[in-house]
Formats: sequence, structure tokens, C-alpha cells
Amino acid sequence: LVVGVPAIALVLTRAAGFQSDLLLVATRDRYFFNVKLMNPRELNSNVVMITLNGQTRYFDPGVPFTPFGMLPWYESGVEALRLSDKEGSWLTIPLSAPAESRIERKAQLKLADGGTLKGEVTVRYTGLEAASRRLEEQNEDDTDRRQFLEDELKRVVPTGVNVSLSNQPDWNSSEEPLLVTYKLEVPGWAAAAGHRQLLKLGLFANSDDHSFQHATRQHALYFDFPFQHSDDVTIEMPAGLHIGSLPKAQSVDKTVCSYSLTAEETKGALHIKRDVMLNMLLLAPKYYDQVRDFFQAVRSGDEQQAVVVPQAAVAQR
Repeated sequence: LVVGVPAIALVLTRAAGFQSDLLLVATRDRYFFNVKLMNPRELNSNVVMITLNGQTRYFDPGVPFTPFGMLPWYESGVEALRLSDKEGSWLTIPLSAPAESRIERKAQLKLADGGTLKGEVTVRYTGLEAASRRLEEQNEDDTDRRQFLEDELKRVVPTGVNVSLSNQPDWNSSEEPLLVTYKLEVPGWAAAAGHRQLLKLGLFANSDDHSFQHATRQHALYFDFPFQHSDDVTIEMPAGLHIGSLPKAQSVDKTVCSYSLTAEETKGALHIKRDVMLNMLLLAPKYYDQVRDFFQAVRSGDEQQAVVVPQAAVAQR
């Protein structure tokens, strides 16, 4: 088992004077390893543990695109066998923090006739969010990568959209964010209601709309890694239309998961900020009701609407 790039890294770091040890791990993409069963055949990967400036860091240099000091998701949050000079011992490799793996979407849009939104969207992937996408697409050509990214944006908008990639992302870096820009058109996003238009706030909320809707669950809940998703959306109003009313800000904080949504009018535009954070890995079914309640609160917040009215209606208020 003690072979490959991690073993070479171990030799090099020790030669450089660093305190380091090799860890044997069972990756979560293949096994749910149980220390009590002690099945050595499931210890299918190696990780190097290094002490840098008094801090313990974990590395697997054999996995491309993984940022410095991070592990691929399937090697974090697992039990590991530490092979020290004296004897072996078990430890738990910690999960990365949610803020280390983020998806940040920033949209600059205009509301056009018929309730259509048009404009540009920039998506910034960091940490494991970037690494997992680079790893998945590492052997694909530009055409496949374009389709992969465009399909991903289409999936997070809960309606039919027109999406066109407008930059060439950096697919080869392990340290730089994966930065993607799009041209986006969302037909009929604002629904007409008499002289008013109703504009739903959760533009990029589709990935959370269908989570945990069933009333009961028999199996454990499992998440690949902690993450944080942040949306910053600005929608410019057309001439003659203004924001008539806005819902109250929403905030839910359950320690291991949180959600916030705010909307305000700024210089004739609607500005929406939305954040979702999950810091969980494996939860027993007995916690399902709490998780389901959280996602129901997320859906309720995302369904809120801003009311867009003609300028004359604003003047009469």
C-alpha cells in the first residue's frame, strides 16, 4: 500500500526536515470504512500528514487540481491509520470548512419587456467545488467542457433559460478559482399581475427546490463535503417601472446549516443577496425532520416575490 506519489512526498518532506507521517485511508467514494472490522483491503489510498508551523496539514499530491493543504473530498472526514516510526495509530482526517469550497454567482441583469431577464452571470468556484469539476472534465475537449458548464447553470435556474458561455475558463490550475462567465436570458421570469409584475427572488435556487421533500426517510443523509453557495444578483428596472414592495429579509441558522436572503432597491435596481451553508457529512435518519425543515425554510424564502409597478403607482403611495 505504501507506494505512489504520497510515499515519494513523505520521503522528500522528511529529507527537508519536516515532521511527516504516512496515513492509510479508505476513500469515501468506494467504502464506508469501519475501524472495528479492521478490513485492510479497504485501505486503498495514501495521505501524507505534515506539521507546518505548528499546524497539521494533509496532502495527496497524486490527485490533480486539489488546492494546497486540502484533500479530495473522498479522503476527508475519514478514519486513517497513521504509520509512525514507533507504531500505528488511528486518527480522523478533518473535513474542510464550508468557506473553503464556495460557489459564488454574481449576476448583472436587466428586466426587459414580457418579464424576461437578460445579462451576464459570473460564477466563481473555489476549493473542492473547483477541484471536483476540473477533475471530472480533465480528459474532455473544449466542446464537452462548454456543454458541461452551460448545463450546470441551466440546472440551477428553476425555469427554461438560454445560456451561452462567454469566456475560456482555466481548467489546469489547482490554486486559482475556476472562473466562468455566461450570457443569460430567462424568458418570463417576472409574471404579470394586472398593472404589476411579480418577480421571484430565488433566481439560482433550483438545486435546493427539490431537496428532502418526502415526509419520511429510512436511510442516512450523506453529503460529499461542506460547502457555501452565495448569490449576488442585480436586476436593473426598465424605464417607467420601479420596485413597489419587497419581502422581509430571511435568516435561518441551525449551526451546521444556514440560509439568508435579502432584497433591497438601490438606484432603480433590485439587489438580491442569498447564502446557503452546509457543514455536514453523515447524519442518522432521526435528524431528517430537522434537515427537511431547513430546506423547506429555504424554499419558502426563495419563493418570495418583489412587486414591480409603474412609476405612477409609486408616486401615488
